[in-house]
Amino acid sequence: MQSSLNININANEHNYCLRGIMQADIKIIIPARKFFSFVVRRPYLYPEVVPTDYRSVQVIEGRAGRAGYVIRSTFVDGSTGTSVQRVSTIDYKNKYAVWDEIEGQVLETCKYFKYNFYCFSKCEGSIARWNLEYEKKNQDDPEPTQLLTLP
Repeated sequence: MQSSLNININANEHNYCLRGIMQADIKIIIPARKFFSFVVRRPYLYPEVVPTDYRSVQVIEGRAGRAGYVIRSTFVDGSTGTSVQRVSTIDYKNKYAVWDEIEGQVLETCKYFKYNFYCFSKCEGSIARWNLEYEKKNQDDPEPTQLLTLP
């Protein structure tokens, strides 16, 4: 698997360097629709696919694959701890989904944190793209780059 990481920080006159967008593109060899379906319908399998990042993932509210469901992820790396996210949008036709962080360690330093996930086909394989939008509470807080992984 090949990946690239681009970090862009958007600044405006009121919140200099507090709001940011990070992007990670990952080249995948399976069809975009299959990978998208796996990510939104089977989050409980993330630890089997990425055991170096995930200790466990549980659906704690709703039904996986339907907008509104909530997951709790526990990470192997103790610095990111546990994360609770609501999947607010799922668009199967356009292979697009949005996860909103509602509880977890990242919210200690960020006012909000959101994953935007897209999958699209390329000539050879597919691309999975994560755009992470956030607003830090303080300018001195670090960029949350450790969270560029599956939601």
